This record gives sequence, C-alpha cells and structure tokens, in this order.
Amino acid sequence: MLELGAGIGCFTGELAKKAGQLIALDFIEGAIKKNESINGHHKNVKFMCADVTSPYLNFLPESVDLIFSNWLLMYLSNEEVQDLAERMVKWLKVGGYIFFRESCFRQSGDHKHKNNPTHYREPNIYTQKVGYEDGMGFQGYLDIV
Repeated sequence: MLELGAGIGCFTGELAKKAGQLIALDFIEGAIKKNESINGHHKNVKFMCADVTSPYLNFLPESVDLIFSNWLLMYLSNEEVQDLAERMVKWLKVGGYIFFRESCFRQSGDHKHKNNPTHYREPNIYTQKVGYEDGMGFQGYLDIV
C-alpha cells in the first residue's frame, strides 16, 4: 500500500492496520518525521520524504495494491495531476485501487486567503478515465468505482 501526502499521519495508523506493507510518503520532512514518531510502532510502515511531482519518484510497475491520498491533488497543477495519475496507474497491480479524497468546487473556511495554492476543481475532472501505453502495445486503464 502507498500513502501519498501522508503528512503527520492522520490516516497512516489506520492504513497500517489493514496493509501488509505501507509506504507513507510526504515531501515535508518535519511532517513525515512527526508521522514516524506517532506511527513508527507499526513495523509494516516505511516512512519516506519525497515529492510526488518528481519524475525520479518511481515504484516498480504493478507493485502496489492500493494507493491512498487525502487532500493532495488539489495542491498540484493540472499537468502534475495528469503526470501523477499516469504513474499511479503504472504502479498499481491489476485489480488494485486508487483512493483519493479532495475538496472540490470552492475553498473551505470562512474567509478567503491572500495566497491560496489550492486548485478547487469540479468533481468531474476526477472521474475521467486515465490510461497509459507501455510502449509495447499494452494499455492499462483506471476505471472509476
């Protein structure tokens, strides 16, 4: 299992209870260290500080059963979301799942921020099929469940 944007571990502990192996990944070193201090007692969790937008972040094709993220995609540009989605489909085992939770439509809270890095997309943006071709003619697709 792969948790992208794991932060301080709000979901890591619960995911660890269900996973054979879990990689909890976040690009903020302080957050991933806090996560490890909270959830490090789970021996099946590996904590990783890395940026999901980096082309150097890679996992073996078809090596992950479930990819989970919470409020991650809304901090990425449209191009970064497309690139990450294509890579996630490659990492996912046939029959695996990608689960993500996002804020859609508009920002939450009771006042506007001067600098808000989030992209509040319409939900239908996330319900389009994503696919890839591996160069040998094989095409893999992500279906919405």
